[in-house]
Amino acid sequence: MGLDQLAEYIGKEQAYIGDLLLKEGIENLADACEEVGIQKQCDLVYKEKYKSMTRLFLAGNKTRRRMFLEGLGDNIVRRTFLIAVAFEIRCAEAYAETLQKYDPIPRLGQAKTSTLLQYAAAAQSLQESYPSLWPFQDHDPFDEG
Repeated sequence: MGLDQLAEYIGKEQAYIGDLLLKEGIENLADACEEVGIQKQCDLVYKEKYKSMTRLFLAGNKTRRRMFLEGLGDNIVRRTFLIAVAFEIRCAEAYAETLQKYDPIPRLGQAKTSTLLQYAAAAQSLQESYPSLWPFQDHDPFDEG
């Protein structure tokens, strides 16, 4: 899959998850995140046992995804899970954009110093574009500013 195709796929996933988030309601999502707290939300994003849930969800078609969300049970779990999924997709977007911008594959005859500086610029760009946990402008329950 080329970077253009990947960017298109990521865009479609963002739109799909964005629709699910908006159906939940921003204030309801914020309330759920406040209830679980930033540490638990970070666990949903970074701990491997929860990442496997995200992989399973993203691998499914829309019907399986709907069934998966219904199987999560209560609103708080579903809402915080959707925030974690949205974060993963936004991280993928930031990385794909960095790859498109900096083309990290060294070229034949390219000086090592040039490659080093290109990699450094790409890393700095990725750090600057790294998404926050909260996917909206307002109501940030994590106060990430």
